[in-house]
Amino acid sequence: MAKQEGLIRLRGTIDGVNFYFRKGKPTARKAGGGFNAAAIKNSATMVRVRENNTEFGHCSQVKKAFSAVLLFHFANRKDVTLHSRLMQLFIAIKACDLISERGKRTVNLGLQTAAGQHLLTSFAFTAMSFPDLPLVFSSTTLELTLPSFSFKEFRFPVGATHLELFFGVAHLNLDTKTATLSKSGAVLLAKGAVVDSFTLMPNVLPNAGGFRLPVLFYSYVQELNGVVYPLHDSKSFGLRVLDVLV
Repeated sequence: MAKQEGLIRLRGTIDGVNFYFRKGKPTARKAGGGFNAAAIKNSATMVRVRENNTEFGHCSQVKKAFSAVLLFHFANRKDVTLHSRLMQLFIAIKACDLISERGKRTVNLGLQTAAGQHLLTSFAFTAMSFPDLPLVFSSTTLELTLPSFSFKEFRFPVGATHLELFFGVAHLNLDTKTATLSKSGAVLLAKGAVVDSFTLMPNVLPNAGGFRLPVLFYSYVQELNGVVYPLHDSKSFGLRVLDVLV
């Protein structure tokens, strides 16, 4: 690798030398080496690269379907690391598929394992975690019951007047890479209140088959003159996947 000298800075390949910019500095090196599309597609030494590319593409499709349904809750709220962390999550779940050979491992089989399910249910989508209340979910009726509680375990940010909760069950079909969400209405709980036990359930039950994911959505909001305004900081909203129903 060598630096380009002179007033004219080149880009491209001339007489077997590549001219390019690296970290903003004009650089030159001998052409050749590295990977190219043909080698990756056909070379026997590129088998592992092809396997990784195939599995990466599969995980990307799953993430896209998952995000399209569940991340509407994050609209206009910023978390610049979320999509890359979700990709890492589904790659890790895919690696829990111990049945398929490399290059053919899937999130579908990974999510049928206890390890894969734990990865999803323990994943921190945002910096706001929900207190470890004894939530009760019925896999038969798809109802979520929250116990009586006070807000001493919640840290309301400045400006927040209420905690908003709603519950949903996502239907994730990994054969078609599609997802839908059935959700309950929202519940607003005023700061400082003592909350009696209550139950949430989707207005419409999701389809059978595939995976069903019960999800609790939560966020701090500000209520002014009867209008609810969301807070946008990543410590003010989140979601929690409670279980994986196969």
